[in-house]
Amino acid sequence: MSNKPLIVMGGSAYADIDVLACAVSYKQCLRLKGCDAFAITGPWNQTIPPHVRNWPIDVDKNLHCSGCDYHYVLVDFSDPQYIDPSASLNSVVEVFDHHWGFENYWSAKIGKKAKIEKVGACATLIWEEFKRAGLEDKITSVNANLLYTAIFANTLNFRSAVTHARDRAAAKEILPYTLLPSNWHKQYYDEIENEFLQNTSNKIMEDTKIISFGNITFNFGQVEMANASQFLRKSLDSLITIGSRVDKNNNKDNWIVNIVSIEEGCSYLYSNCNELIAQLKRISSPSTWKEMGEDGVVLATNRLWLRKELLREILSL
Repeated sequence: MSNKPLIVMGGSAYADIDVLACAVSYKQCLRLKGCDAFAITGPWNQTIPPHVRNWPIDVDKNLHCSGCDYHYVLVDFSDPQYIDPSASLNSVVEVFDHHWGFENYWSAKIGKKAKIEKVGACATLIWEEFKRAGLEDKITSVNANLLYTAIFANTLNFRSAVTHARDRAAAKEILPYTLLPSNWHKQYYDEIENEFLQNTSNKIMEDTKIISFGNITFNFGQVEMANASQFLRKSLDSLITIGSRVDKNNNKDNWIVNIVSIEEGCSYLYSNCNELIAQLKRISSPSTWKEMGEDGVVLATNRLWLRKELLREILSL
């Protein structure tokens, strides 16, 4: 692929479980194929709970990019603005992603090496690379654990509308290579929920994207958990606190927070902006669950929604 060392990287803002799984697993895949490869990520967010953080994950925490000294592989993102500032877009040789919007950009730059596909998890694409290379039996149990977890987490336990048959097949194929407890799905979501209940505002901030829509710039956070009922009962004040923030120009900080409740089969959408609330109602046909006057509204949807689905609908209106 390249004579230069390869750095597999996620976006610079933060790393979720899918970014982490893809970066370290593809690093292993490349090294098994004889490439000099490394893996770096942004700060790990709340989708990587304490149990996972204790695994011996092969990420290169002290490696620093230096422009043209490396070639780069982007995983779980393709928006050029989120590439590490020290890396060069012209040195990107491969992209794996499942978010929409930059397919044409990367296709023009690197052709078939731009693998941006409509699957539920980028981890599915990385597992397919292991299979394509005939290296399934070489994957470490830690990387198998990470890929499997990323697939069920990114598909909301295979219940989201973006779940593809390829995701289900990949998870089934990876499972024999994992070393996970039998109740791992429940344990994973329980740990995430406990972390959120202890520090709601900061955890939401760890998984927030800044979006421009028309003349509005807004923050879009996401929380995923098995059942959001307890979280909502205890954390409405935290949402109000987030929604009452002001930016550096003393203007109101606009927010959407998508609180995904997997067992309930719905999302709770918080927003403090009337224009955004109107768009959310149009997209998801929710019923009003809780109004909070000037501090915002929480809307209950009639199905599970992921942030990327909502964003695609908002930005296409």
